[in-house]
Amino acid sequence: MISDRISARGNAITACVMISDRISSRCNALSACFMISDRISARGNAITACVMISDRISARGNALTASFIISDRISARGNVLTACVMISDRISARGNALTAIVMISDRISARSNALTAFVMISDRISARSNVLTPIGKISDRISARGNALTACVMISDRISARGNVLTAIGMISDRISARGNALTACVMISDRISARGNALTASAMVSDRIRARGNALTACVMISDRISARGNVLTAIVMISDRISARGNALTACVTISDRISARGNALTASATVSDRISARGNALTAFVKISDRISASGNAFTACVMISDRCSARGYAVTACVMISHRISASGNALTACIMISDRISARGNVLTECIISERIIARGNALTACVMTSGRISARGNALTAVVIVSGRISVRGYALAAGVMISDRISARGNALRAILMISDRISARSNAHAERVMISDRISARGNALTAGVMISDRIIARGNALTATVMISDRISARGNALAAGVMISDRIIARGNALKSIFLISDWISARGNALTAIVMISDRISARGNALTAIVMISDRISARGNALAEIVMISDRISARGNAITACVMISDRISSRGNALTACFMISDRISARGNAITACVMISHRISVRGNALTAIVISDRISARGNALTASVIISDRISARGNVLTACVMISDRISARGNALTAIVMISDRISARSNALTAIVMISDMISALGNALTAIVMISARISARGNALTAGVIISDRISARGNALTACVMISDRISARGNALTAIVMISGRISARGNALTASVIISHRISARGNALTGIFMISDRISARGNALTASVIITDRISAKGNALTAIVMKSHRISARGNALTACVMTSDRISAKGNALTAIVMISDRISARGNALTAIFLISDRIYRISARGNALTACVMISDRISARGNAVTAYVLISDRFSARGNALTAIIMVSGRISAGGNALTGCVMISHRISARVNALTAIVMISDRISARGNALAAIVMISDRISARGNALTAIVMISDRISARGNALAEIVMI
Repeated sequence: MISDRISARGNAITACVMISDRISSRCNALSACFMISDRISARGNAITACVMISDRISARGNALTASFIISDRISARGNVLTACVMISDRISARGNALTAIVMISDRISARSNALTAFVMISDRISARSNVLTPIGKISDRISARGNALTACVMISDRISARGNVLTAIGMISDRISARGNALTACVMISDRISARGNALTASAMVSDRIRARGNALTACVMISDRISARGNVLTAIVMISDRISARGNALTACVTISDRISARGNALTASATVSDRISARGNALTAFVKISDRISASGNAFTACVMISDRCSARGYAVTACVMISHRISASGNALTACIMISDRISARGNVLTECIISERIIARGNALTACVMTSGRISARGNALTAVVIVSGRISVRGYALAAGVMISDRISARGNALRAILMISDRISARSNAHAERVMISDRISARGNALTAGVMISDRIIARGNALTATVMISDRISARGNALAAGVMISDRIIARGNALKSIFLISDWISARGNALTAIVMISDRISARGNALTAIVMISDRISARGNALAEIVMISDRISARGNAITACVMISDRISSRGNALTACFMISDRISARGNAITACVMISHRISVRGNALTAIVISDRISARGNALTASVIISDRISARGNVLTACVMISDRISARGNALTAIVMISDRISARSNALTAIVMISDMISALGNALTAIVMISARISARGNALTAGVIISDRISARGNALTACVMISDRISARGNALTAIVMISGRISARGNALTASVIISHRISARGNALTGIFMISDRISARGNALTASVIITDRISAKGNALTAIVMKSHRISARGNALTACVMTSDRISAKGNALTAIVMISDRISARGNALTAIFLISDRIYRISARGNALTACVMISDRISARGNAVTAYVLISDRFSARGNALTAIIMVSGRISAGGNALTGCVMISHRISARVNALTAIVMISDRISARGNALAAIVMISDRISARGNALTAIVMISDRISARGNALAEIVMI
């Protein structure tokens, strides 16, 4: 409520939002009311959502009734759901399942049993079918009807899209209301947005308030005001210049431009920031992308890091990819670890993973994987599973049992394997082939790909013919290529003829000399300026820069190079990110690539997300592939393929999903499951059985689908949402990406805090960051200290001081100018500048100290970071202490699981059974709880205690938060008291708020007091 009183009561949940009058909403399950300038009465047994601009609305029904009216009245009623949106006239929509109506400048009547989506450019369209009918219209009326799905995108007016599966709405300058049983995504630039649904609700707003709520997912994006988003499954919040509080049981993604953001959830939290700090944490995956500073990305599945001019630290259970332009990077994980170092040596040894790097000699040995990258010297890598070696100007010896993939920077690359072969080339030819998936990418000419399974051909300036029973991919630069075989025959030739034939596959790649490759399974050879001989039973990929390379093995070898050559290989996943050069990353599980100004190639069996600003990207995989930017992109896979092209055609096809985005030309995207098409100024034809995703470059974007929606936008807003994966990257504006599986957020100039049970990744530019979680915590800080701790993995990265990381799982340490000694049951890396470190323990002990001694001992993990005084941290699981500029005479941290303390200039006492994380600016904190207690206070004291989680953020006063499950408090200038059994989130600007309830109580008040109490949920937002 803005300026009057609100009374919300109910057994389940009651959410009320009112601008200038009173609202009364009561019901047994849920009643959400949204009113702009008049009164609204919403009541029902299940849920009733009302949004009204300038008149009254009455919505009532047994299941759900959502009404949206701009300047007239609307009456919507039905057994399941009825959503109405009208621009300048009245609309009546009613049906048994769902009816979505979108009108541009006239009236539209759309009704069907399932969902109908339309997009029309400049005239009227009538599309009807049993499966899907997409219609898009800019300035006239549209009639779209169908049984399956309806997606609507409008440029300069309101759009309302609703359905049982997914509804995504993107609007630039007016209101948007999106509602549905599965997913509802809303993006609005300069007005209010209300998005509600049983599954997912995403809201994005630029300069006003946004309210998004739902049982599954709530995504909010706001430019310059507050946003409160909460839900049982996922809550995504993006804010440009003010505070944001996002919390949920499943996923919370937060992106903010110039102010602070707090995002927390049980599943996944991805945060990316450009010039300030970001904290992202979740159970599943955390992806970070940062433009001009450091990035830290970590997670159980996949972690991708991109950094422009500083260091990156990426760690996770599956894969950890680190790319750094001008400094050192240390990346380690249980599955694969790729490390690149500029000017020093690293020795890593352990039972699980061993990484080696740099410009001197490197020796890497281990039972699982050994990856070596060397700049100007020799590398010897050996192991039982995989050994990948890449060297720039010297010899490299690579041997392994499974697969070797090669990527080259300025010449040709040939990568092949039984599962997936991804090849990325910047200014020359690219050849990508595999038994499972083959993608075609062509720069300026035609491509012909044919076969029983899939045949992808890539050609630069001539014709390509690829045929075979399984897959045949041929790429030739300036001559002809003939490739044929029973399984796959791929030939790539630069300046002469190549003939490759065999029962399985024979690939040959020669630059300026001769190459002979033969074998029963596959032999791939790439040579720059000399001879290469590669042979093996399964696959052998060789990449060489300026000398000979011999690579052989039975398992897998993946190679990635940053600004020189890099070779990265592993059984699980390899993620590579490079700033100003090419990167190729491939793996069986997941590969995510982000690149700022050049090409990126990301491929994998599970998912591959790529975002690029101004050049080409090629992404391929069996599950998902997302590609973006300002050149041609072709992405294809068995599960999902998303393509985005700026100025040319794209054809994306696959068994599950095909997403295409094009800026100024035609796009044809078709697939059995999903087809996503986005076009700026021309026609788009998108058809599929299940889902349609839309992405737009310089205007609004609406992306929807059950599986995945990937959206990348260059200079405007982007909203991407889906049940599986949503990746969003934006360069100079805001982006909102949300989904049940993954959410990637990028932030321009401020800090973000995202936390969850699985993974917590934090990146901070110029201040401190504290990242903590049950699974993994990765921290990267540019000019200050960072403390990252968790039950599974603890990664520490420090620029100008020492780092000590130890434990049973993995400890990665990077030091700039000194030596590293790593020893332990799994891996222990220690770097210390000018003092001694003693680290011992059964699991992991990470210690970082600047100018004094540290003693860290414990059964699980004890991480200590202290700037200018001594710290004693001991506990059964983990105790992390971080102090910036004052001494902590005593920091006493004890707990069964994890206790992380970060203090700026005063003392902190942190104790709890699970995790206790504190951040205090200038005063003291007391945080205690059984599960997790996170406290952030600027200039006053905070007391947060609870059984599950308590997060407090306060600007200038004290906060008392205690609950059994979670209590999040954000207060600007006064005191807040939030207590409840489940969750109590309070945001207050200038007065006091009292929020109490058994389930959830969220209160946001600008200039007056609010009292919200209820058994389930009471959400209040007041301006």
